[in-house]
Amino acid sequence: MDEKQKALFDACMRQADYFAGRWDCRKMYEWKTTIAIWALLAGGIYVKKPRSLTVELELAAVMLVLLIGYIRFWLIPVWNANNWEKQAGRFYRDQADSIMRGAERIAPLEEAWTVPPGRQAASFWRDWSMLFQMLSVLMLGAIYFIVPGGSK
Repeated sequence: MDEKQKALFDACMRQADYFAGRWDCRKMYEWKTTIAIWALLAGGIYVKKPRSLTVELELAAVMLVLLIGYIRFWLIPVWNANNWEKQAGRFYRDQADSIMRGAERIAPLEEAWTVPPGRQAASFWRDWSMLFQMLSVLMLGAIYFIVPGGSK
């Protein structure tokens, strides 16, 4: 490996490390936020007071809107950013590998999103982590309405 290839290899590895670090940091904040939401819902279940049916229905509507907002404005954008950085990090890692094998240059970044034959593209709705977070928040919201309130 000559100096040019070594510099290119080092640059690719720095890029791969950069994207992996951003992904790790975002995953940490993602889970901290989800755990905070779980704690709020569990606390709400614990301190629940009996309410009229009208108030319960209004509260259910508000919770449904909040769940949809949580998915649309938190989980989906986080998943998109995570997916982009995973793809870019893997791309640069693979390019560093090809340089180690003698390549003179790296492929364009657009190739990071080329799905190999026989594989499916990544999908928010097939990601176990996102599904787990959505379903756990939905389950805690449902438990809120199932558990009876304390005495008046």
